[in-house]
Amino acid sequence: MRRRTRRSRPIRTALFFTAGIAMLSVAGFLLAEHAAAVLEVREVSLPLVAEIPQFERRIAVLTDQVEMAELHAATSFGSQEENVNVYVLPEDIDFDRLLAVFDILGEELENEKLLTEISEITMSDPIPAQEEGLSVRSVSMKFAAHEDGVQTFLSLVKLAGLLTIGDTLSAEERLLLLQKTEEENPAGVVAIEQFFSTDLLRYAREPKTYETQLLRSFSSPSFTKTIEDTLQSPLLRDARRILGGAVGTRLQQYNLWPLPLMVLSDVRIHAGGAPGWFVLSVTVDVYSRGND
Repeated sequence: MRRRTRRSRPIRTALFFTAGIAMLSVAGFLLAEHAAAVLEVREVSLPLVAEIPQFERRIAVLTDQVEMAELHAATSFGSQEENVNVYVLPEDIDFDRLLAVFDILGEELENEKLLTEISEITMSDPIPAQEEGLSVRSVSMKFAAHEDGVQTFLSLVKLAGLLTIGDTLSAEERLLLLQKTEEENPAGVVAIEQFFSTDLLRYAREPKTYETQLLRSFSSPSFTKTIEDTLQSPLLRDARRILGGAVGTRLQQYNLWPLPLMVLSDVRIHAGGAPGWFVLSVTVDVYSRGND
C-alpha cells in the first residue's frame, strides 16, 4: 500500500506509453460487472449525494473514445489514443500525479472556506481484474467539508476519465441534437461533430467562444433553444463551474488533464461541527491497464 505522508505539490509529469486502445472495451465490461456490487456497499446518507455515478454512461463514454480515436488521428491535445493510454487508463497509476489533483482541489476549496485539509491519502495495491490486462486500486481519504465543497469533490470524480464535450452528454442527448441538426441544416452536422470532439477543459476555460462558433451555423430560434438546453446538461454545468475556475487553471498549468478514470466506490457521511458541514470518508476506484 502506498501512503501519503505530507502534502504533495503539483508536479509536471511526462508519461510515455504507447499500448493499444483496445483495452478500453474490456474496461467497459469490467465496470458493468462491478456496478451491482458497488451499489450494494455504498452508504450515502444525504440527498445531495444520493445520485451515484452512472456506470452505463461511463461504459458508453469508453466506447465512444475508442471510436473517436479510430476516426480522428489527433486533436489539439494530442491523439485520443494517446490521451486514453497515457492519462485515462495508464499502464500504472502515477500516485504523485493523483495526489497533485486532490491537493489542487483541496487547496482551492480551502481558499473558498469550503473544506478543511484532506487527511492522509492511501492507495491500495493493485487488484487484477477478471479480464486480462486490467487492474484497479482503491484510493481512500477523509475530510470535513461544507455542502458546496462536497458537491464539488463528487462532481470532479464524475468528470474523471472524460475527454471531450461529447463525453459529458448521454447517447440520447447527442442523438437528439444530431436529428435536430439534420432538420435545421444538414451541413451543420460537421459543426456539431466538431463541437462534440472539443477538449472538455479547453471548452470550460472559454465556453462562450466555442458556443458562439457553433451557433453561427444555425439561425432557427427553436434549434438555438435546443442547443442552449443541451448546454445545461449536469456534467457540462459541472465542467464549466469546476474546470472553468481556479481548479481548471491549475490542472492545465501543471499538465494534470485529462484525469484518470475514477469511479466513486464508497462514501460515508456524518454531520459536522457546524451547520452545513459534514465529515466524509471517501473511497474511489482508479483503473489502469496491466496486471502489476
